[in-house]
Amino acid sequence: MSLDCCAVICDVVRIANRAEPDFSRACKDILHLLVSTFGLKGSELLLCDDRPRQFVERLTASGPYLFRPCCCKVEDGPAEALASRCLVRQDQKLSVPLFDHLRLHGVLNLSLPSDFQSSHSFEKLCQTIALQVSGLLQRRQVAAGERRRMAQLALISALGRSLNKAGTVEEILQAASRIVERHAEAFCVVLRPIYGNTLLGERTVRIPKAWQGLRTPLLAIEEELAARVVADGKVVFKQQSCVAVEHSELLPAAAASVPLVFQQHTWGVFTIVEQAHASPLALATDQAAQGMLVLIAEQIAQAMERLAAVEKLAELSQEKATELQDISLLYRVSRAMHSTLHLDELMHLVLSAATVENGAGFERAMLFLVNERSGFLQGMLGVSRAEASAVLPSSKGLGAWDKPRVTKAVRSVQRQDPFCRQVCKQRLSLEQSEHPLVQAVLQERVVLVSDYEQTTPSFADLKKLFSVGHCACAPLIGHGKVLGVLLVDSPGSSIEIAPERRRFLELFANQAAQAMENSLLMQRLEESHRHLGETQEQMIQGEKMAALGETAASVTHELRNPLVSVGGYANRLAGLLPANSKSGEYSQIIVREVRRMEEMLGNILAFSKKQMLCLVDCHLVEILEEVLVLEAEALQRAEISLQKEILDNLPPIQGDEQKLRQVMLNLVGNARQAMASGGTLTVRAYSAHLRGEPAVALEVEDTGGGIEPSVMRNIFNPFFTTRQDGTGLGLSIVHRIIEHHHGDIEVQNGELGARFIIRLTVAQVEHKPMLPNWTKRP
Repeated sequence: MSLDCCAVICDVVRIANRAEPDFSRACKDILHLLVSTFGLKGSELLLCDDRPRQFVERLTASGPYLFRPCCCKVEDGPAEALASRCLVRQDQKLSVPLFDHLRLHGVLNLSLPSDFQSSHSFEKLCQTIALQVSGLLQRRQVAAGERRRMAQLALISALGRSLNKAGTVEEILQAASRIVERHAEAFCVVLRPIYGNTLLGERTVRIPKAWQGLRTPLLAIEEELAARVVADGKVVFKQQSCVAVEHSELLPAAAASVPLVFQQHTWGVFTIVEQAHASPLALATDQAAQGMLVLIAEQIAQAMERLAAVEKLAELSQEKATELQDISLLYRVSRAMHSTLHLDELMHLVLSAATVENGAGFERAMLFLVNERSGFLQGMLGVSRAEASAVLPSSKGLGAWDKPRVTKAVRSVQRQDPFCRQVCKQRLSLEQSEHPLVQAVLQERVVLVSDYEQTTPSFADLKKLFSVGHCACAPLIGHGKVLGVLLVDSPGSSIEIAPERRRFLELFANQAAQAMENSLLMQRLEESHRHLGETQEQMIQGEKMAALGETAASVTHELRNPLVSVGGYANRLAGLLPANSKSGEYSQIIVREVRRMEEMLGNILAFSKKQMLCLVDCHLVEILEEVLVLEAEALQRAEISLQKEILDNLPPIQGDEQKLRQVMLNLVGNARQAMASGGTLTVRAYSAHLRGEPAVALEVEDTGGGIEPSVMRNIFNPFFTTRQDGTGLGLSIVHRIIEHHHGDIEVQNGELGARFIIRLTVAQVEHKPMLPNWTKRP
């Protein structure tokens, strides 16, 4: 089977990164892509629990369903793939582990046809696709976590409103069970009071109609957990209890029971049984949700002891207010960052947003960008709160975020600030792995630094130079790489940056990185658009010139025959007439002009004809020396001095010596004509690279004043000339010859004149290919 791995990977990446992410649908589309592309019998994703001991969710390529709960043990090929984290083939099943740096997600099972011939490239492709699927699963998990938190907040809000309306214990238990069951979509919610710290009272049971058939086993689970809670006085979890339902189908269940405790007094027991990995809240599935369970229990207990409810609700209100404040700030920052696509404006805006009082609230911000080529962090910008007010004036309040002032004048003022100028002088090697800025880059996480910590000598120098106290280093993570690091601090404050601020800094830095990456992409898009326009214009001009060349060739053939006759008779007439007579002078003028016209028509005909090359190994330097010998007398008469800068032992190139000699004669002749009052002609030859391959470069530079920028783009167009006696074909022929040699010609304006640079690849020889060197000659 011929594999187009790149096409398959491109399709997988496209599916994984489409604009409206539905991670479950994307996973199913990838499975369907694998089946249709490789003719598989089937494919499926099996997601395991955290331990992992069994699979709890299943997704197949066929059928209309997305992820569905399941309850099956990890065994055979998938077990070996999970244990070794390597691809395992067993008979006609291929198991590929799904994992990332955070966790092991499960396996990708591929059912191969009996005649399927697996290959190393296919297995590598499967592992690459598994990485993409793992990323999707991680994003799905993150999205599910966000939805879970929002659902948890919604549950708390609804529960609070219902409990506040309840007037009796029975109403509290009924309201709490109803709210929890509805928001958690649980199998069963049971609340029962406790009397005398040991005696369990009558249950308040809430089981949806769909699960009424499971009432007996569900209440048995509740009975067991409630007894353990009364005995131990703490939250109890029971994971992976498989509950049998219709058609002998097993569903994974998870249960949790928590005491209703307030002020060291136990008021009752709250038990929830839910479908594992399918509940929107995952109160019993995820033990990390223990805090949420306790919060629910506390709300119920507080409702039963109303005097404590006000204090708890105030605390919760303050927490939500802080979150809302952060979310509002991130929204304002996001709007401000998207107000410009210019990278320089964006950097000033990001640092100003980090330092204004109604922004991130830090007093200073420094931006360091990663230079991948040199392996250094380079200081790019530094902004203090005083300078940031010019971009986001505090006098305009929140309205300043709608139209931030990042004009050229404001940016100039910020860059001229001594603090900013000092930051721009900083360079830090990425090899200093102990430096907090480098740690933020290498580990791709926010690094909090306390003023009391012992730091590396290099960071100690930075702290001393800028009087850095408690600070944070937040990486700016773009698409697959770190763009730079944002260092923020408040030297006027002795309060450490709270760990809770880490999440805000991550979001702030991510927004900044995305905006900067969008800016870079827009710059590349504009540049590509400009190049495309130029190429289109050149193609149009080329088509016009091609048509004009064909016309010129046709006209040349028609004019050449009568010119031969005129020239012949003019020569005979000149031989018959006296040399000093007026008639003889006129006949000589006719002869001279006819020769000039024949030469011009010859050039036009040569340009319009298809170039035939006789390629041999030749040395550009030898051809250049021959041309300089031919032009030596003319250069001496024009009072032009010659300078040579030729590198020894240059490799040969494969070319047509006659055509290349014509190129050099043309370039040297043009340079001589440009220096009518004398000057210096400089020729250079050295090694170079062309499109990643070894090449030889030849430069011809004059001191004739250069080429007008307005005509620079047209100098290689046929029949374009700035001289009255020129045909406009010289440089066009040069360009065509170099183009037929698969070379490159470039023209530059130097300090004193024009410089033409020719690059031709060296002749191919039998040796190990050289690694490409993209470093340009200055």
